[in-house]
Amino acid sequence: MEPHPTPDATLKGQQDETNSVLEELTREYKEAKIWAAANALPELTSFEIVTEWLNSVYTTPDRDITEGDSTPADSASITSTEYYGQESFRKYQPKLFKLLGGIVPPDINITTVSRMKGGANNRTASIGLDWPAGKRLKVNGKLLFEARNHDIEVVAVFRSSRRPVPGKHDAELIDNYAILTFLVANGLRVPTVLAFDSTPNNSLCVPYMLLHRIPGIRLEDAYPSLTQKQKERVAMLIARELLIYDGVECPKKGILKGANYCIPASISFQENRPPTFKMTITPFTTGRRRKLPINDRGSTHLLMRGMFNNWLVLCATADDLPVDVRSIYNYCFGRLLDALDIMHERGYFDQSTSEGIALYHPDFFPRNIIIGASCRRPDNMTFEVEGVIDWDGAMALPEVLRATPPSWLWEWMDEPQVTGIPLWEEWFGDSDELPASRFSYRLNPDERKIKEKFDQSVGKERAHIMYKIEYTWIRRLWKFALYGLPFESLQEVSRFQKFMENWELFVQETAHNFESDDIKEWKPVDPEVFKTIQQYHGAAGAQSSRTPTPYPSPCIFDPE
Repeated sequence: MEPHPTPDATLKGQQDETNSVLEELTREYKEAKIWAAANALPELTSFEIVTEWLNSVYTTPDRDITEGDSTPADSASITSTEYYGQESFRKYQPKLFKLLGGIVPPDINITTVSRMKGGANNRTASIGLDWPAGKRLKVNGKLLFEARNHDIEVVAVFRSSRRPVPGKHDAELIDNYAILTFLVANGLRVPTVLAFDSTPNNSLCVPYMLLHRIPGIRLEDAYPSLTQKQKERVAMLIARELLIYDGVECPKKGILKGANYCIPASISFQENRPPTFKMTITPFTTGRRRKLPINDRGSTHLLMRGMFNNWLVLCATADDLPVDVRSIYNYCFGRLLDALDIMHERGYFDQSTSEGIALYHPDFFPRNIIIGASCRRPDNMTFEVEGVIDWDGAMALPEVLRATPPSWLWEWMDEPQVTGIPLWEEWFGDSDELPASRFSYRLNPDERKIKEKFDQSVGKERAHIMYKIEYTWIRRLWKFALYGLPFESLQEVSRFQKFMENWELFVQETAHNFESDDIKEWKPVDPEVFKTIQQYHGAAGAQSSRTPTPYPSPCIFDPE
């Protein structure tokens, strides 16, 4: 394969800069080799291979970073150096190549190691592999392609944590491997794991995963420019994808995990799954630093009650929080438990709320959905969903808890001013659970057609579960039961406050439908509790010496 051309040399002194970079890379390589020998690590790739690569692969100059790389978003980062305090890609790239040289089969050429838009939790890079003629690609029991009579380029994604714990094994990486391998075995279109190492015992000193890249483009990048007919097709495809997940039935509620004793710590282009491979469903846990498990007793109501009781236990034993702050958390969780009791008394938790346990993707949004690139042609109506990525934290849930409608299909917007719903509420999904009656006046004729196409494709039964008001309240409350109250975020304080205001109004307006007067003891939440929470976390943030991050710092009330 011909080496990639180097960028045009138009800047004065570029040759000197290139020479200094090569000298630096050479020095780093020699130091890394000495370090590897001193630590009894496998010998690194030969210096000849590294120098050949340096002549054929180039970094992306900082001036060529795309807008997507420089704009913060939920799933995108700006440069790792500026936003996450990590080393520049120019220095990271040769180290990554050295690692890849040891895990990629020797007859496979590494053609590119280039910058790629990553996420808040993971640093990524795009890897090009020149797969030789006559060699098939089978990994973990999945045949990606048969042997061809010509070379083929295989594009992979290298992913590692932005915040690895030095010297520690990454159990979540084994979980990711188990989930993806399980889903591939069930016929789902998800990335195939080519290699991974859950330990830091490698030349990068961090756990990593190498994934086969699904061809296509992210739906979030394509959807705004699609034609009306194409958007209606997307609505049909999304409905079909959700119904596929419904078909992956699970024996109980919980979180999908890998059984550590059944999965090796690392694999590299292994044709078949480990013979002892096992994916398991573990009970939900409450808390972060201290985790309390909740056993599934069959009923969704009892599961949520157990979660709220666990949060109350954590409140009572959180010695790192002042007494007044603990009492406020205790008060807020108690109010949520009161809401749960009212829902139960009113009969919201019927038998169906605990049935139909199946696969659930907790981040099923356009940023994680890959569609065929042919959708770029306005007349193309044959594109498909090529795959779905980012399965971290996949769960097994009853249908009622899985049935959040993908309202982004018909309420797509760059800014949330149209509905008046704050941006954080859109992200967290609460906007999906607001009364469905608003669609009758909110949507224009084209948006209404998209929604009708989705509802028709998903079926009347599922649509009923999505829009039934009692079930939407269960799902809104479920998020507090599962994730708690991370009140160090002003957005989360507002979300809880909004829930309480909405619930109080709903209980009052519907009290006449029930014999019990369940509004007697329901009083508005005292706004002073929120002021106290914000004052405490504001003071704690001012005293912290941690490097600023684009998300709130963890506490015992953070999401898992």
